[in-house]
Amino acid sequence: MIHQAVYDRLKNNAGVSSIVAARVYPQKAVQGVVLPCVVYSRIGTSDRGLHHGGTTETARSRFQIDCWAKSPTKALELAEAVVACLHGWRGTQSGEAIFSTEVINTQDDFDLATVS
Repeated sequence: MIHQAVYDRLKNNAGVSSIVAARVYPQKAVQGVVLPCVVYSRIGTSDRGLHHGGTTETARSRFQIDCWAKSPTKALELAEAVVACLHGWRGTQSGEAIFSTEVINTQDDFDLATVS
């Protein structure tokens, strides 16, 4: 599944794991998580392919990747590692064929209320 491929890619990437170790979570971080961490969620799937013989196995999935840290500087450092890990990625990961990836947007949002 694409979820497993994204998880494995983030968790096994040297740049990302040097910052978060194994703290990569689907959909939401566990309560009381040690920061920094990465949270990923699939927010949409479109363009399920069709051809003359029927459907294809390909689809376009859009993921949101949130980088959490105790400071804006550390969150930005982590975000840069995530972009380097995912932008332009293609190949096979966890049995899933990845034809291309593209980071289409980044946004800074630091919430002091959630940092302890």
